[in-house]
Amino acid sequence: MRHLPCLLVLWACAPSESSLRAQGSNPNPPTPETTIPPKRQVEHFTYRDPRFDMIFIGQYASAELLADVGMLVDVLEVRGVDYHLGVVNMDHVPDIGGRLEVVDGERWAHRDMPDPADWLRRALQGLWSRSGAEAAMLAAAQALEESELGGANFGFLREDSEVAFLSYFADGDVSPNLGLDVEAFIQLLLDVRPDPELLGWHTIGLDPGYGGHPYQPIFDAIGGIGWDYTNTPYAPMYMAIAGTVEVTRAFELDGRPVPESLWVHVLQPDGGEVDLQGAAVIYDTTTNTVELDFPLQDGAAVQVSYDVLEP
Repeated sequence: MRHLPCLLVLWACAPSESSLRAQGSNPNPPTPETTIPPKRQVEHFTYRDPRFDMIFIGQYASAELLADVGMLVDVLEVRGVDYHLGVVNMDHVPDIGGRLEVVDGERWAHRDMPDPADWLRRALQGLWSRSGAEAAMLAAAQALEESELGGANFGFLREDSEVAFLSYFADGDVSPNLGLDVEAFIQLLLDVRPDPELLGWHTIGLDPGYGGHPYQPIFDAIGGIGWDYTNTPYAPMYMAIAGTVEVTRAFELDGRPVPESLWVHVLQPDGGEVDLQGAAVIYDTTTNTVELDFPLQDGAAVQVSYDVLEP
């Protein structure tokens, strides 16, 4: 019994829960919340200049046709387009039909040439024909056939390029009936590029406002620019064709980013490096793409990092 007073003293000295509350203390303090850092995702891309492969198909090289062809080359290069520009005669000639003109051992103009515009002018000067609209479609079909493996034009068409044709005829359709069905020709073009946005059929010839334009079904199916051959100079036509090539520096992301967290590092082929944020990195929520407001060189390595948006 000697220990009882001690127990009573301990009980008497122990503070009550109500007294603790009165003193502003909490006998059961909350557990501090743990902050989970956002998940950071990094994606890598290689930028490629847009590719554009176009064939000129013509009767002959008028002075107007040659005068401003350099404008086409200039605008394509300013826009950073990797182009192939070839020339084929409109007439169906056995054994050589559809084969691109050869100048200085080259079958098409490209941007690595010293003077691609001069090469193109000389290739166009080799045109000779008295045929017209239907013959142009046949020549285009033959050129596509020759672009396949083993053909004379192999290497001209590239898998990921936009494909276009520019036909020139100033004497109306004086070609014989070649039995070429325009619907079959349109399907041939769509076999090459199923997406009509990657095709173009352009012409300098009859007034495009003329109701019986022979290429109207092609324009309707895949699009293109029609130009009245009497409307000279042709510089606006060439500029418009160059403007049809889609040039974009957009990259589709795998994850959904927190837009404010986007950060891009660019390593150019020439060794230059830059970090991009803010207004230079444009995010599109609909397509989940980032577009860079900054010039990229062909082959640039692009690294995009961002905080992942939690669902």
